[in-house]
Amino acid sequence: MDLEPRVVNSIMNSKYSKLFNNENIYISKNGGGAGNIWASGYSQGKELSEEFFEIIEREAEGADSLDGFILCHSIAGGTGSGMGSYVLETIQDRFPKKIIQTYSVFPSQEESSDVVVEPYNSLLTLRRLTENADCVVVLDNAALNRIAVEKLHIENPKILQTNSLVSTIMSASTSTLRYPSFMNNRLAELIVPLIPFPRLHFLMTGYTPFTTESENHSEVTSVRKTTVMDVMRRLLDDKNMMVSTPIQTKNDNHCYISILNIIQGEADPVEVNKSLARIRESKRIPFIQWGPANIQVALSRKSPYIQTSNRVSGLLIANHTSIAHLFERIVSQYDKLRKRGAFLDRFKNEEIFSHNLDEFDESRSIIKVEAPSIPQLASIRQLSNDSEEHSPLENVDTFKCINRVTLLGRAVGPATSVIINDSELALFTLATNEIRRNRSNELVKRTEFHKIQVFFPRLVSKTKQVVQKGSRILVEGKINYNVRKYESGNAHFTNIIAENIVFFTGTRVTQEDDLNEDVNADAVAENELKQ
Repeated sequence: MDLEPRVVNSIMNSKYSKLFNNENIYISKNGGGAGNIWASGYSQGKELSEEFFEIIEREAEGADSLDGFILCHSIAGGTGSGMGSYVLETIQDRFPKKIIQTYSVFPSQEESSDVVVEPYNSLLTLRRLTENADCVVVLDNAALNRIAVEKLHIENPKILQTNSLVSTIMSASTSTLRYPSFMNNRLAELIVPLIPFPRLHFLMTGYTPFTTESENHSEVTSVRKTTVMDVMRRLLDDKNMMVSTPIQTKNDNHCYISILNIIQGEADPVEVNKSLARIRESKRIPFIQWGPANIQVALSRKSPYIQTSNRVSGLLIANHTSIAHLFERIVSQYDKLRKRGAFLDRFKNEEIFSHNLDEFDESRSIIKVEAPSIPQLASIRQLSNDSEEHSPLENVDTFKCINRVTLLGRAVGPATSVIINDSELALFTLATNEIRRNRSNELVKRTEFHKIQVFFPRLVSKTKQVVQKGSRILVEGKINYNVRKYESGNAHFTNIIAENIVFFTGTRVTQEDDLNEDVNADAVAENELKQ
């Protein structure tokens, strides 16, 4: 999809044209593009949405088992940022239970850009990536150019070489989906182990050995030795990362949260296990304190359609706290431009900014809070339960990420608070009762306990003030879902990052009104909400 025909036409006139279905190509009839303005791309996306979403929904309906969506875009221009933001919001609205993954190209922070409003576009898009995407694979133009120069020995990298690097990353990351085996054959199976908290969904990638296709279609290779151990060792080298962040800076307390290595080619599982054990024993990579050194390995076949000179290649997908530097740099560049009030007239011409600039202020607030929260969340050792009756834990059975959830229930006890890195969090446990029929057609009540974590300052004080034992509450937020076993039997427990809370302060609960009674708490709270 594009708002101007130049790039799409160049693809359709190339040797790759037969790879695409003409019915799934959308170009705006106006053909004028977005003029590198986020607001223009967003407005045109909204205006033309029914036309291109007809294509998206047709493909979704034709899928045998729709797993999710992958969006490829840039956050610096007008179409990729503005129209991409609208597409992201609308996909989440129309397909709320499907995973949304993006490959987002961030602008170079080291070189000046021809797009003078780049900081504006980046900030507004980054907000949508934070709120509406389940997984964001960050690709940095500066890092791509650096790799082309240092690893591929190309003095002046062209768009052909940098695009080849991006396509290599995308191809390797989806190889287990395209050549499925017994494991890692669904998008969720790849993403979920990498994202312990919904807010920590910005991932970085590394690859080795690097190859690219030159203009005369001859293969360029900079690495010859490709044993499994050598590949896995090189993947941890920050020079192979596609993001310009200080991964191994000793002065920062940044660390890995999780790592997934996708090994393609002739890899012996025994050799993989030995290499993984040696890496863990070396303790050369810092990991979070509240979890294990989560390094996972997925084995995949090579593509039969591409000839390569190496026996084994590897892709690293990592969740690392240093990604927060990207947030900080974008906010810093935005502040410099906004302080001068430069180029705002181009945004005020569009409907979303016609009355005020609140969209800028809200986006900056969200990203400003998000940047320090990434290392803060990674530094949390373990949040204790509000009630002793829900412990101790024996083991964790399953783990999966859910996009968004709404819960209606009652508080197990009063809200408490903890201070983490000078930030106050409010915590309370919400209980919901659900009555359903089992296979024997008997009515069975199931109680679920939800650990609510309130990070937003505007909600923390209100939560501490209002939430008491028995308080009836509606919570909207993003959730990490853990099915856990307790000594008393099976129970369901969830960790939720609250975004919106409705307090039913008009309801009075007496001592006899116990939480364990046979009441469908969801139905009761929903009835009160209607009243």
